[in-house]
Amino acid sequence: MNSCFDATTLVASPSYPNSISWSDDNLLAVASGHIITILNPAALDGPRELITLNSTEPLPIGVVSKDDLITPCLIPTCLTRDTNPTVQSISWSPAGFASNSGCLLAVCTIDGRVRLYRSPFLEFRSEWVQVADLSHNLYDYLASVNFGESRIEITLHEQEPATSCAKDKTGKRKRKSVKIWEINKDQQCDEDLSPKRATKKFKNKEANSNSNPKILPNQYFSRSKQLSSLTVSWSPSFQTLNSNSNFKNSNLSRKCAILAIGAKSGEISFWRIFSPQNYSIVESRVSDDFKLIGILKAHDSFISSINWGFFMAKNKLILATGSSDGSLKLWSADSEELSHTTEIKKLPFSFLTEVTAVLNPPVSIIKLIIPLKYQDKVLLATGRGSGSVESYIYDLYNNKLINGGSHSLNYVVTGLEWGFDGRCLYSCSQDSVRCFILHENHLHEVPFSSNIPGLDDSSDLSHLSDQYFGLALSPGEMMLSLVHSLDTNLLNPMYQARTQKAMVQFFYTGGQILQITKEPSDALLCWESNILFSLKNYENREKTLVISDIIKVLLAFKNSNPTFLNNLCTKWLSTWFPNSQKDILNASNNLLDNILSHIIKRVSNINTRKLNMLNIIIRCVILNNSKNEEKELEIFQKVLVRSEFELRERLVCLTFDRVLKRFNGSCFTGTVPYRFGLGQMVRWVLESNGQVSDSTKKLALNVEQFGSSVQSGFEFKSEEKCSYCSSPVQFKNSEFAWCNGPSPHKLLRCAVSMQICSVLKPPWFCVCCERNVDKLPPKDLFSTCENLSSVVSFDGDELFVAICPFCGVMLQRRMPEFFLSLSPV
Repeated sequence: MNSCFDATTLVASPSYPNSISWSDDNLLAVASGHIITILNPAALDGPRELITLNSTEPLPIGVVSKDDLITPCLIPTCLTRDTNPTVQSISWSPAGFASNSGCLLAVCTIDGRVRLYRSPFLEFRSEWVQVADLSHNLYDYLASVNFGESRIEITLHEQEPATSCAKDKTGKRKRKSVKIWEINKDQQCDEDLSPKRATKKFKNKEANSNSNPKILPNQYFSRSKQLSSLTVSWSPSFQTLNSNSNFKNSNLSRKCAILAIGAKSGEISFWRIFSPQNYSIVESRVSDDFKLIGILKAHDSFISSINWGFFMAKNKLILATGSSDGSLKLWSADSEELSHTTEIKKLPFSFLTEVTAVLNPPVSIIKLIIPLKYQDKVLLATGRGSGSVESYIYDLYNNKLINGGSHSLNYVVTGLEWGFDGRCLYSCSQDSVRCFILHENHLHEVPFSSNIPGLDDSSDLSHLSDQYFGLALSPGEMMLSLVHSLDTNLLNPMYQARTQKAMVQFFYTGGQILQITKEPSDALLCWESNILFSLKNYENREKTLVISDIIKVLLAFKNSNPTFLNNLCTKWLSTWFPNSQKDILNASNNLLDNILSHIIKRVSNINTRKLNMLNIIIRCVILNNSKNEEKELEIFQKVLVRSEFELRERLVCLTFDRVLKRFNGSCFTGTVPYRFGLGQMVRWVLESNGQVSDSTKKLALNVEQFGSSVQSGFEFKSEEKCSYCSSPVQFKNSEFAWCNGPSPHKLLRCAVSMQICSVLKPPWFCVCCERNVDKLPPKDLFSTCENLSSVVSFDGDELFVAICPFCGVMLQRRMPEFFLSLSPV
């Protein structure tokens, strides 16, 4: 194993495969025993947060007679001695489903319970907050339908020979009849078992008995399997037109995600959640739409692994399921049907194909990806308890399955990750880490490249490793995290062995070889190709902008090889102007300077996501502790100022257009989605010294004309009052203000509305540009294309997102330094 560039230790050791997961908002969750550790990969030496599991009361599924405990189906339950809560599966939701726009964490424990947790942004503590217990919800549903049991015929008879060990008076063993319960499930129930009537019947039965109902051994065994969850997995998020009548704006297009929970019964329950209608950092809002939408009987044995993919061409979700009997199945479901289904029995999943191993080794982990380059292909990788890693390619259009080959590892496979759009597969077993590339539909093992040329900041800690329990790729795919237990025999028994049970190591992956060639590959060319590939992927505005790993890599190259960084930026930015290559190449100045000058002239033709990424790289890489002369940095500073001015103009233009489209001359029609800061925005346009476009000036004048007639419904005045002394505050700057009191107070302005931020509640904060936001920006701002005309083409209800309008990264609540914070950059 190659040397890592960073590492941190854990106080408990993992117990199950796939014990580490990297979230879309750049948090790392590591399941180790009864503790889940939440880390910030950008600040491993900083604060961390925890989820501590506690023992809970079992669900009241019923009790059996003491004499029935020797029934074969109950013997495993009776012999169970592991009563301590232990995590066996974790999964992050997509970003934007927590009330603060972050991710939810689904946790499945060894007792079969599944719970959802959120970050403690309100409580100011290190322990995460539970928001839902899905096991209770599943129990309520199953109890309402009597666990799917029909009326049963119970037969009691005596069987010979006896199995009792009791002795008679003479000391000899005597035979004793054993009660055997036979359940005849073929007999149909004449009563209606619909949820409503069954619920009433179940409650009446509970009311008559003050304790759990007495049930048969086979009933207890069946019910416990249905409620014993083993694995959890979130689907990718997808847009849907919300038709729920409970919402005021029923035509809002919100994100939706599905949580799949696999159980011992071979069934998978599906839970749907919509993103919050309004994000907040001063209150926790759990979506009311989180509900059970169906149960699928996928396998005849335990569900051991689940994974999702999204088929954008057909707007379908692809589901891969694995079982302890070795079978592997693919399913598909229409995303719109999943988002609108209301009947649990009508689950819109259709079976695609099945893979069955020859020797039936259990499936330990599954990873699925649908490459952007080949949207008709599903790449499927599976690890088994026998130590084999297998790959399959499924053709969605021709319903054809291709075997991509298998590789044998020594022990059970505990981690798999597809990288670089399915061109690379990372795997780990209990004793090793391997890397494969997909070449001509087959997996080929290649060396694992983890070093940056010219930079020696790595350390080899492989001699301390005991067993590997999973790996995870960073959002930008430039880093790989690996969790493993530590060999306590090699640690100091006094100072290390007591508190250091496991370790998380981090490796660079940007230099990974992705092609099979006869000649050795140039490491720098691999780095350049992979970084450009990752930056290109982030130009997709639907992808959460978290490039902390890319920034770390670029900073490393800035210190070790500045020429490489210069050439990389030149190639990346030159792809923005494919029709202007001649003008750029024919200029007499430096090529990068020519491109930057061209960006300043053509900034209105660059989409919002590209400008956000450019602002981040200039601010966090180029201008960060730079040793270059001021003349060399002047062009970058000009680009940053011009880019941020363009983004603010788009925001102002978008706000004016929304308001004017709802004004019919005397009043407003419908709901007005944005009514704050109009006066400040008009003042900003008028004082811009002619830098804004003519269309924006025209919109500002139109808004100013009817400002006096709508002041009662809008905060139109540009003059405000100081939050501390009530002195008047005039608009002179879009970033901050000074009051006119005897002791002037410096006041922060909202980066969106340009109004003074309230001192009664905390504002949102951007960790990149360090601006404060009091009113969130509209989502449509980040969907704009190349010019302002695209901004004013939308008419309808507006959603607001917790994203910085200048950097495009997630906004968050500003926390004290001793609490964990997000680091998207």
